[in-house]
Amino acid sequence: MTRVEASPGVCGFTTTITAEQNSDGLVVVKLESDCDRIQAYAEGLAPIDPIAALYAPDGGQSCACPDCHRVCLVPVAVLKAVEAEAGLALKRDGGYRFVE
Repeated sequence: MTRVEASPGVCGFTTTITAEQNSDGLVVVKLESDCDRIQAYAEGLAPIDPIAALYAPDGGQSCACPDCHRVCLVPVAVLKAVEAEAGLALKRDGGYRFVE
């Protein structure tokens, strides 16, 4: 099981992502968040094929959140959790920050 905490920023809605690969190789993702849009996104997430989601020509758009802010970090963090859970990435922190 892989757990990731995503803190998108100014909205203040931290999301906890839990990803677990099943016997079919698909990754089941569960999200815990106070954000209504992320909760709706979580309800619509089907088990994810890691190879298809990460390497498909659509660039992972099957995991996109259509109602989220365009630059919300949660959908990208979901892909990162799926990638790590499938053994396709190391479990290392990432992120961004503004520098002056």
